Amino acid sequence: MNSVRTTCRLRHPRGPFGPSGALTGARTGWRDGFTLLEVLLSTVILAGALAALSQLTTNGVTAALRTENETVAAVRCQTKLDEILATNQHLSSGQSTHFADDPAWSWNVSMSDGPTDSLTLLTVTVQRSGPRNSEASFSLSRLVTRSRLVAHDKFPGPGDAS
Repeated sequence: MNSVRTTCRLRHPRGPFGPSGALTGARTGWRDGFTLLEVLLSTVILAGALAALSQLTTNGVTAALRTENETVAAVRCQTKLDEILATNQHLSSGQSTHFADDPAWSWNVSMSDGPTDSLTLLTVTVQRSGPRNSEASFSLSRLVTRSRLVAHDKFPGPGDAS
């Protein structure tokens, strides 16, 4: 009867060392450590992952700055429009004025004829100039009655002589 003999090679917990801890000299077929190719491959994978993560971080910071500037522009625009309507200050279209608290931000007002003689379309635009990632602009328009605005040469009221 033929018996099939199967050998199983188990790795000794001490590797190529014998029970006494001395090198046995017998080659067991097991290697300790990594090859140079494995180290280089893992280094390339790690470098690629770090490059991808740094690009994602850069994109996230850029998007956060842009969103923050757009939000600040919207708030400044609404505040300036409310200030104009509350104080009835004399307005001149097209004049750009910097904000006192931050000279990077400026605002301008434009007025045009509304759908009726008694209405004027008032548009306030706020913009930030600066480096490419810090630019922002926002505009708000509101129809207001001419009586709410200070008399303006370009927009005489319906009862005024032309």
